[in-house]
Amino acid sequence: MSLSKKYWQKKSAKSLNAAPNVSLFRLLGEYGFNFKNKKVLEVGFFHGADLMEFNKRKSLVYGLDINKNAVDNIKKKLPISHIKKSDCGKEKIPFLTKFDLIYSRDFVYYLEKPEMVFHFNNVYKSLKKRGLFLFQFLEKDLLLKNNSHTKYNFEKNYVLKKFSEKKNPVKFYDTNFFEKIINDLKFKIVAKKFLIESYGIKEEKVRINKYLLCTK
Repeated sequence: MSLSKKYWQKKSAKSLNAAPNVSLFRLLGEYGFNFKNKKVLEVGFFHGADLMEFNKRKSLVYGLDINKNAVDNIKKKLPISHIKKSDCGKEKIPFLTKFDLIYSRDFVYYLEKPEMVFHFNNVYKSLKKRGLFLFQFLEKDLLLKNNSHTKYNFEKNYVLKKFSEKKNPVKFYDTNFFEKIINDLKFKIVAKKFLIESYGIKEEKVRINKYLLCTK
């Protein structure tokens, strides 16, 4: 078993107090996604905050996660049967329905490339015609150099340095890497979004997130 899977299977989902991701819902809103009565699957939901937000917006929600504790917790909050434990890098999506949207955050970059291709192909087969696939990944972690004052010049004043917790096997990918996989599998990219976010109270750490929204 890979380090990524061991990490996420053992990670404790102690509470459900995480907030839904504003950037994800903003991108879908800008694209014009109509949430009501749409079949939506999240892969790797963990705390389940986004699933609960989709549920509030009257979507028909489904969820998959490799962590049994996360699955058990979200079932207490969402009294639906479409929440299951699954390794989506190796196992097919276990729902027979076709989805309007399949999405994931903080998931695909933990997979090895053959698992990514398997997962993306599996997503394609599970989408309705013109269904949407939205996924987020990490491009860079940056750390502010000593004595740097003009913080927003990221190339000059920051150095590449991973700052996630030591046991977290985060991997970083350039957008071109995923675009090639997407194009090979006949998806069409219809929207992109990057998010630059600082961490720490002095803006000394910066993470660059990327979202790709694709259609079948």
